[in-house]
Formats: sequence, structure tokens, C-alpha cells
Amino acid sequence: MPRIVICGTSMDYESPASMERGCWNGSEFCSPAIEALAEPVGEDWVVDDDFVVAVLGAGLGENVSDAERDFWIQTYRTNYRGDEGRRRLRTSSINLRDRDGLEARLGDVHCPVLWLQGTADQVYSVANAADGIARFTGSLSATLQIVEGGQHFLTASDPEVADAATLAFVEQWS
Repeated sequence: MPRIVICGTSMDYESPASMERGCWNGSEFCSPAIEALAEPVGEDWVVDDDFVVAVLGAGLGENVSDAERDFWIQTYRTNYRGDEGRRRLRTSSINLRDRDGLEARLGDVHCPVLWLQGTADQVYSVANAADGIARFTGSLSATLQIVEGGQHFLTASDPEVADAATLAFVEQWS
């Protein structure tokens, strides 16, 4: 049986309605990077540390350890280098900013759905998750599980909670 597990996201694009529910302004966050990454660069280019730190702040909050920050800066530098890396980073930022919403299609989902949402998510709010899970009207079961203190990168900030909830969900619907 198909199942869907959702972690800290939105079925809406970054619309005014989602922002009214306490979600981020994706255009405001992504557009400066998209503009900064518009021109080709040399093969010695690496992603700016400030970009990585901003992503970590949105995904894991402001209390990221030095070791974790350094790990992600190095990982980004490895994955996004040279003009090809710049182009991929720009494309992924455009896709994040300009994505379409899925809300109109959610009634057609019939399998069980589990939505995990952190209370400290700086990108998407609990109110948005509650609105989103309620739209799975055709689903056999649609459950919202709130993770106290969980960040946007929920499987990184609270892996034990996310793993246990996912395992219990899969076992319930096996």
C-alpha cells in the first residue's frame, strides 16, 4: 500500500495565504541569491559561506554548532563549485521560489498520510501544517504529528522522533 510521510513543508506555494499562517516569504529569501547567481563564474568559484549559513538558519535554527556549520559549508563547497555548481544552485533556488501549489490535487490522494511538523520550524508553521493535512480529504487516514522544538530540517534536528514516527506509521499501514 502506498503511504506518504511529510516533514515540515507546505502543499501551497509560498502564497500570501501561507504567509498569513506564519510561513516564510520564499521569494524574499531566494530572490537575492537567484540574482547574485545570475552571471557565469570561473571554475574556482565556491558558494559563499553566508548563503550556507542563511540556509542553515532557516533549516536548523540559530543554534547550529560550529562543527555542524563547518560540515555544511564544506559539503556545499564540494557540491556547488565552478560555473556548473553556480548554475545548479541557482536552478534549485528558482525551483524553490517559483514552485506551484499542490492543494487542488490533495483530495485525490487516497493512501494514508503522516505529516510531521516542528514547532520551531522557521519556514513553515504548525498552522500551515494543520491547514495542509485537512486538505487530504480523500485519504484513508491523514494525521498531523507535532514535534515540540522541531526545526525545518526535522529529520536532522529530531531524527529519533522522525524515525520512530515514520516506522510506527509504516508498521501501522503494512
